[in-house]
Amino acid sequence: MAIAFARARYISRSDGGSAVRSAAYNGREAIKAERTGEVFYFKNRGAPEHHEVLLPEGAPSELGSSDALWNAAEAMEKRKDAQLARELVLALPANQELDHDDRVELARSFALEHFVSKGLAVQLDVHAPHGAESEGERANYHAHLLITTRRLGADGFAAKKARDLDPVIKRGGTGRLSPRARPGDNCGAIIKTGTLPSKVFRAASMRRVRSPKSISDRSACARRMQRPMCGPSISGGRTKRRRAIRTMCSPS
Repeated sequence: MAIAFARARYISRSDGGSAVRSAAYNGREAIKAERTGEVFYFKNRGAPEHHEVLLPEGAPSELGSSDALWNAAEAMEKRKDAQLARELVLALPANQELDHDDRVELARSFALEHFVSKGLAVQLDVHAPHGAESEGERANYHAHLLITTRRLGADGFAAKKARDLDPVIKRGGTGRLSPRARPGDNCGAIIKTGTLPSKVFRAASMRRVRSPKSISDRSACARRMQRPMCGPSISGGRTKRRRAIRTMCSPS
């Protein structure tokens, strides 16, 4: 059984990212970036088991190819730090009772429900394990979902980005930024709350697998946090408090 796993990221120019390059890599096809003149072709990689571009209802059919879609998406972005696309990498079940069509349908139904139905276009590529030696690698069926940041309608891409579908970012008490899920959240919040892998595995009538070791480790730490502390109280600066907490949670 594959481990329930999903990863989300933004593709941004500020990080040297290119939506066209990512599309060419995921689909294993040669695409020329009209903005820069570069041609991307990862011919040393095996072709995906499945490739398609999913367009929302009413979108121009001429944007149904990776080449046209992502060059048009890049052309909409003028800023040097523009976010060009979002990408999800989703692990798919490798059970013998599931075949190629089952895995494609799992990935496609997720893309349609969470993105295409909300007006976004998605390039979907399903990859099979390649060069697998270990059992874990042989179970590494996964899907790449490359998602536009703007809605796509009959007149092309919207002037404004679909910010209402972004995860909500709030600053917690620790000062760290973390996604907080709410109804209608997308992408990052779905990954953060575990909704994405759970839905896929439920559709295949399977349970998510959690590591017993990680559960027992967290339980032991929680028990130690409940013990009354001996010695000096935790006072002073933030560094002293962190050291005290690490001491409490260190293995006995």
